[in-house]
Amino acid sequence: MSRFNLRWDFWTGITLLSIAVFSLFLIYPLFSLFASAFQDAVTGEFTLAHFSHFFERKYYYQSMINSFSVTACVTVLAIVIGTALAYFMTLYRIRFKSALEICIIISLLSPPFIGAYSWILIGGRSGILTQWLQETFQYEFPSIYGFSGILLVLTLKLYPFIYLYAAGAMKNIDSALIEAAESLGCSGVRKVVTVIVPLITPTILAGALMVFMNAMADFGTPMLIGEGFNVMPVMIYSEFINEVGDQANFAAAMAAIMVVITSTIFLLQK
Repeated sequence: MSRFNLRWDFWTGITLLSIAVFSLFLIYPLFSLFASAFQDAVTGEFTLAHFSHFFERKYYYQSMINSFSVTACVTVLAIVIGTALAYFMTLYRIRFKSALEICIIISLLSPPFIGAYSWILIGGRSGILTQWLQETFQYEFPSIYGFSGILLVLTLKLYPFIYLYAAGAMKNIDSALIEAAESLGCSGVRKVVTVIVPLITPTILAGALMVFMNAMADFGTPMLIGEGFNVMPVMIYSEFINEVGDQANFAAAMAAIMVVITSTIFLLQK
C-alpha cells in the first residue's frame, strides 16, 4: 500500500501550478545559465576556461571587488540612516509624519535609473544645482559620477528597507523593557545601545540583506553614473552584447559567480 496518497483537489492543483511556474521561471533559467557558463561556445564541450579567464584578468575581477565595495558601503550607510530615522519617527511625535513616510516609501518604489537620472539633472555637469552654485557663488559642486555618485544614489534609494523593518520592530518592543531600563538609570544613548538595538538587531539584519541584494544586482544606477567604475551587472551586460562569439558564455560565467556569491551570503545571514 502506498504511503503517499495524492488527493486531487483545488489546493493540489494550486500546488502543482506553483511548482510548474517556479520551475519554468526560476529553476530552468538558472540551470540554463550554469550550463552555458561551463560550455565552450564553439565545441559545446565542458570547460572551466571562462572562470579562469575571469580570475586571471584584473579588468574583470576588479568589477567584483568594486561591487562588494559599493554594496558594503551602501549597506552600512543604509543601516545608520534607516535605523536613526526609524528611531525618531517611532519614539517621538513628529508633525506630518504620515506625509514623510509616504515620501520615504515612494523613493523605494521608484525604478533604479530614475534616482540616478534625477541626480544627473540636479547635480550633473549641466545640472540645475551645479550651474546655480557656479554662477552665484563660484562654487564647483562635487562630481556625482563614479563611486561616490553610485554610493549616494543607492543609499538614498535603499535605506527605506531598513527604515520599514526597524520601525516595525520598534513598534513591537515591549514598553515595559524600556521603562525597566530607565528605572535602573539607563537612559539616553546607553538605553538605545544596550536595550533597543539588541532587540531589533535580527530585524535590521534581515533588512540589510535586502539592501545588500538590491545594491549588488542594481544595473541602472552604475550604468548611468558609473563612468568607468565598473561593477558586475554592468560588466555582464557589456560582455553579453559584445559582438565576439563566445562572450555570451563568458557573461553567463560571471552571472553564475554572482549567483553563487549572493546565495552564499544569504545562507550565512540565515
